[in-house]
Amino acid sequence: MNINEVIATFQQQEAFAAFTQQLEQSAPSLRINNLHGSSKALLCAAVFSQLQRPVLVMLPDKEEASYFYYDLVQLIGEENAFYFPSSYKRSVVYKKSDPANVILRTEVLNKLADNEPLVVVTFPEAAVEKVALGEDIKSQSQEIKTGDKLDLSFLAEVLDEYGFERVDFVYEPGQYALRGGIMDIFSFSGEYPVRVDFFGDEIESIRTFDTETQLSIQKREKVILLPDLRKIQHAESSVSIPDAFPPNALHWYSSRELFADKVQEIKEAALVSFQETENEEDDETPFDKENLCGKEAFIKDGPHPVIETGTAGSFSFAHEIGFQTAPQPRFQKNFEMLFEFLHESHEKGYKTLFLSNSEKQHERLKAIFEDSGSHITYTPVQGILHEGYTDHDKKLNVFTDHQVFERYHRVRLRTDRLNSGNASLSLKEINQLNPGDYVVHTDHGVGTFGGLARTEINGKEQEVIKLVYKDNDVIFVSIHSLHRISKFKGKDGDPPKINKLGTGAWQKMKSTAKGKIKDIARDLIKLYAKR
Repeated sequence: MNINEVIATFQQQEAFAAFTQQLEQSAPSLRINNLHGSSKALLCAAVFSQLQRPVLVMLPDKEEASYFYYDLVQLIGEENAFYFPSSYKRSVVYKKSDPANVILRTEVLNKLADNEPLVVVTFPEAAVEKVALGEDIKSQSQEIKTGDKLDLSFLAEVLDEYGFERVDFVYEPGQYALRGGIMDIFSFSGEYPVRVDFFGDEIESIRTFDTETQLSIQKREKVILLPDLRKIQHAESSVSIPDAFPPNALHWYSSRELFADKVQEIKEAALVSFQETENEEDDETPFDKENLCGKEAFIKDGPHPVIETGTAGSFSFAHEIGFQTAPQPRFQKNFEMLFEFLHESHEKGYKTLFLSNSEKQHERLKAIFEDSGSHITYTPVQGILHEGYTDHDKKLNVFTDHQVFERYHRVRLRTDRLNSGNASLSLKEINQLNPGDYVVHTDHGVGTFGGLARTEINGKEQEVIKLVYKDNDVIFVSIHSLHRISKFKGKDGDPPKINKLGTGAWQKMKSTAKGKIKDIARDLIKLYAKR
């Protein structure tokens, strides 16, 4: 059974039918009671799948938002579910921007400008920042596609006007590089840069590529080039994130009152912080206090239906709808308790689904049930949600393996993926190296950086990295092998010994080091065994 089939089961509930009926009748506000575990995200996914209306989910903290987003990705996919973080690494209060977060925010705003249906999950630290309107985004975007007649110098001028920086190799958003008839552009509109290959004045191909390996990932017919939207938005035209959504969007809260109060607290803290540091010269982004919104943006009435699924606050709702779910019990690794619970459920006519994205976990669970001789029937489901639940209306247990085995459920967000690679650091280091700096090549050892050079490879002129070794021997490293080079990091004091090419000394040194590591590992194993 696939996890998407769980959505179909959920849509068969009487409460779900009542919920969608109220939405179709344009109910101004709905309070949803008695949803537990991941059934909240499941309801959101189910209504999106059925109605195809945009949804803005506003949760009171980053952790809750992260888990909710993770569940949505499992249910409706990354093409429909989006995470909307703060532009900053921690919070607007601390000012240090995060390019990965800016990309994700820009991606959402660009899709809203195109009126695409989507579900967006956010939290107060992100929602306090106002955003650019669709008209501003369109006016500051440039679409290019294969077959376009376009002068390279004109495109470079456009990027310069957008505030892009010209570099030798792109490694972070807001950069472009030009080498012959090839232009690499790292726009804020996507998580990967694009390589635009020109044949004369015609765009021959567009491909996304990996900054570390420099290898192509996916061919694209067209791409939208977008600058950092924070630098183009204007206080008089920027709006709160709820106002950026179309009138038919659903505004989804666990607690509207708590969310609004937290936004207000963050805004006030940010204003104090920026006032204290407004004269500092190292501010990364010019701060405009008019581009922060307060709680009024989230408590005002508007055309959007408002849905609340958490603890009741001071707001009144036009309609209340009750589901019949309960949280997954804690069995504390006591499988006798689990077997007893499932036997009782089975006798009452309940079915049980066990969710896991690991085939080994499914096999482990199967073995435990077989060894117990309990003869319990259940359905394994490939896929996972953050928290299980019991649906009393459909007589269904939807349980997760990590809760049964009491394992911490760590989720990976797109921000993790965007920040996970060391490619940008490697490229950044290469761009910051000076001739004579010590570097290490994994195959040749310690040498010095000799700068960038141009050479012909397969009939095309490309930039390469020049490395100088003992006796002024030189090798040239293609940008495709950039990941094999790193800056030398040794103890302060005497300079390192430069290796000589072709002697095998470096390989011998590496083999010796590996042998020592194995010896240390063996000693540690013996020590732990004695303990």
